[in-house]
Amino acid sequence: MLEVTFSDSVAGSLKYAAGRKKGQKIEQGAVAVFCEDPAEKARILAEMQKPKTWQGGELSCAPGDIVSLHLQLDFGDLSTLEADPNARRAALGRIFGHYPGVTDDLLTSAQKAVERIQEADELRLWIGEQDACDITAAFWLCHILRREPVKMYAVYLPAIEQAGNEIYRYSGAADFEPERLSLEAEHTREISPEMRRYMANRWCGLKAENAPLRAMLNGMVVSVPENIYDPALRACVPEGECVLGRIVGGALSALRGVGDAVLYRRVRSWIASDILQEVAPARDDTPYSAVVRRGPAW
Repeated sequence: MLEVTFSDSVAGSLKYAAGRKKGQKIEQGAVAVFCEDPAEKARILAEMQKPKTWQGGELSCAPGDIVSLHLQLDFGDLSTLEADPNARRAALGRIFGHYPGVTDDLLTSAQKAVERIQEADELRLWIGEQDACDITAAFWLCHILRREPVKMYAVYLPAIEQAGNEIYRYSGAADFEPERLSLEAEHTREISPEMRRYMANRWCGLKAENAPLRAMLNGMVVSVPENIYDPALRACVPEGECVLGRIVGGALSALRGVGDAVLYRRVRSWIASDILQEVAPARDDTPYSAVVRRGPAW
């Protein structure tokens, strides 16, 4: 079975979890602790660096059976997209153009993923149940595979769940740690032929509408205008100066099912239209480090 994810983060977490056994000792990797008290910092660091026992599920897949199909289908033009991911080059460039090489890397990964998907007998899709990007991509896959005999299964990753006396709240599939993610495999279910037809038809509808964005509203992916997230972003803009990343991060904490790249692009469009003014430019390696304040068009 080929494991299909819709972000590199989820793919990376699954690859980390693949082959782990319950009770297996896990050595900790690099750890960073931000704490002003040196003694407390040392205590936390020592605790985090202790070997831990794997408490996740046991996945039967190998890392090579996991692919990432990150095409950011909640954003931008869908009109030319059929089975070739390269039709998304312009849209991905608008989202990730501030990171050199990222668009090419995503398209290369997506092309390899599609080739593997078209050759597979069984697929398991890992879908954030409140993530418009994941769900739209699943719709697209059902469309391009509508005449193929491949069996399809899905793991729908919840936005909120309880484990013991702890509550976990996720903004999207990428928030799942490897242990939590692997446990969700227990909830795998087959996507029936009827559901596949429905999902393929939903893709056709969204493609025909070809809105600037797709978002989750009332439990469904729908076409929306590009200002859909403006209230959440505006609520995070203080009266004085602030780092652009603070606006995006604040909005992310209030929203579900949207990635930071979409919100970042919207904030940049505000700068272009004088809703915000850029006080200090971003450093080359950190686009979110620009300093902004409310502009004359606020």
